[in-house]
This record gives sequence, structure tokens and C-alpha cells, in this order.
Amino acid sequence: MRPKTLDHVALWVADRDAITDFLVERLSMHVIERTDKFTLAGGVYTRNCGACEPECPVEAIFPEDALPEKWEPFVKINYAYGDGAEVVNKLTDEYATEHNVQNPPLE
Repeated sequence: MRPKTLDHVALWVADRDAITDFLVERLSMHVIERTDKFTLAGGVYTRNCGACEPECPVEAIFPEDALPEKWEPFVKINYAYGDGAEVVNKLTDEYATEHNVQNPPLE
């Protein structure tokens, strides 16, 4: 596989500033989020433009102010990605317990 474009790049390496600078300066990407643990860079900057919505195979992309109520708990989970896997797993487990989610483990 030889990708010709990059949409988003998540960097979980110690020396990510140099890589991020390259992505911004040479590939016209922008920093979406930067924490002490990771940096997320993205393609052309658009905020809530809706361009990705038709491409989503499950119609799961919504502007935050139009999110159906049943998906509201996932906003907190999504924002927690910058806090690390432990926090995301804790919030996911809490959601599963509260809503009696019974998914078999992945093998």
C-alpha cells in the first residue's frame, strides 16, 4: 500500500515536535490537539464543514451541537483520548456497566 494523502497523524513518540513541525511546514497540516503525551495533526483545517459526513459509512459524524442524545456520553470519552488509554478504558467500562452492554471479548 502506498498512500498518496494523509488525513490525520497521531504521534505518540517523545520527539514529536520535529515531526509536527515538518507536517505543518511542509505538508500544510495543522495541530488539532497537543498534550504532554501525544500530538494529533490533521489535513486541511475546516471546523464543522461537513465534508467528511457523506464519506462516513454509518452516518456517525455530527456537529457537537446536533449530536443525538443517545450519543452524548461518548463526547466525554472522545475528549479523554488525550488523557491516555487508562482514562478512556475507565470511561468506556463505566458506560458499558451503566447501559448493560454485553459485547463478547474480541479475540
